Amino acid sequence: MRRIARTIFPSRFTRKGSQRYISVPSSVEERMGLKDGDYLDVEISWPETEEYDEENEKQ
Repeated sequence: MRRIARTIFPSRFTRKGSQRYISVPSSVEERMGLKDGDYLDVEISWPETEEYDEENEKQ
């Protein structure tokens, strides 16, 4: 399989102790050939979606 070099995907920002994380889907991990400890360039932006009520999303 050919590796991809760039992709865009939705993710959620998470805090765990003093660390901050952004999850990467396993499909992206596989397609990019990512391994634990790899360095990546990360660009963060707000999603271009319609507004929604987060409280109602959890129901």
